[in-house]
Amino acid sequence: MNENESFSIPSVNVIQSSFGYTVEILGRHSILYKEDELSLEFYTELATGETLLILYKDHWKSLNTHQPDKDVIQRITDNIREAFLFRGIEIGIV
Repeated sequence: MNENESFSIPSVNVIQSSFGYTVEILGRHSILYKEDELSLEFYTELATGETLLILYKDHWKSLNTHQPDKDVIQRITDNIREAFLFRGIEIGIV
């Protein structure tokens, strides 16, 4: 985590970063990532063991007209991981 970044929990299923993005758990099979004009929904699965959630970085859909490239997807999945680590949850990204 960037040492200047902080997180808050505005509701039970939302993690908000001081850097302007939010991660929202929509259900057992999806996470919504929002940043400025960008909104992406990622497919997820519940897991067991140390990793409680698996996020599939190549299985997402844009909820607006933005189509991010692979570098942006990597940055976003890193942000999602950091948000979940704030909650004490290790996620797997495949």
